[in-house]
Amino acid sequence: MKRVAVWIALGLGVVEPTLALASPVPLVTVPANWKLDREKSTTMNNASQTVAHFGSAPSVDVTEAYFPEDGIALIVTRSTATTLPDGRDAAIAAVVDEIETSISRAETAGTTITDKTGDRAVTLGGKQLVVTISGTDTGASVRMRSRMVVAADATSLVAVTGMCIARDGSTPALVEQCTGALATIDPGIATTDRVALAFPPPPAVTNAPTMSVPDHAAPPRREPARLDDGSRVKMQPIQVAQDRGSDRRPVYVGIGLVVLALAFWWNRKQRDRFAGEDRATAARGSRAAGSPTTDEPAPSSADGDADDLHAAAAAA
Repeated sequence: MKRVAVWIALGLGVVEPTLALASPVPLVTVPANWKLDREKSTTMNNASQTVAHFGSAPSVDVTEAYFPEDGIALIVTRSTATTLPDGRDAAIAAVVDEIETSISRAETAGTTITDKTGDRAVTLGGKQLVVTISGTDTGASVRMRSRMVVAADATSLVAVTGMCIARDGSTPALVEQCTGALATIDPGIATTDRVALAFPPPPAVTNAPTMSVPDHAAPPRREPARLDDGSRVKMQPIQVAQDRGSDRRPVYVGIGLVVLALAFWWNRKQRDRFAGEDRATAARGSRAAGSPTTDEPAPSSADGDADDLHAAAAAA
């Protein structure tokens, strides 16, 4: 029965957490041997959460629960609103959406639903709206059928929702009686006192824009450029830096300076040598003319240049 309780919560929405109220008129006609289970009706109301069935409009709810045998449940809830802040049409749209989305809410919770059906009808000359949905929970092997009747008079808006839940293997006769009872739902408003109602328009479906592409799309044509149409854009030439080799001129200048310095040094050295030789020759001539000749030669050095320098110094 756990899955049955889930279906009850999803199908009926949430009712006010108060004790089950006695309905002034029967919500549904059931077989004579079916008894109202007041304890379970009260338990369902007390365990339910508060939901505004009519959108922003507060409502008073009455619930009747019947369990003819294990695996079959008939739950009927009447919601009555007398104050409609957003208007009657908005309240009708909210309560109709509540039943029509019960299957999708069950699927969102992870339940697999098959054999889904849904229908809307306007009856009694436009004074009664009827919504019917059905589906099979394949995981729990449970068949569900719901029917909602909406009616209104000058002072109130009433929606009565009946749900018949039957598990596979239930007594066929009881299942037939359960679904047949849904056709007897009574909103409790006399037909002569009712006002005309209408279903809200279904939500608009916005299709994504599509783009048609030809099978053989030809490339775009381009007109040839002319001299005077401005299509030939003059661009500045691109300057590309050339890779120049390293400048070797400083190397050549340096080598030249070194050679020149060596030349000056060699020239100075030669000049000093020749000058020394001249002074040595003059000194020897002077000694030969003014001093006697001796048999012993003057001491000499292996370095001729040094001897010349000494001789020049002595002559001076």
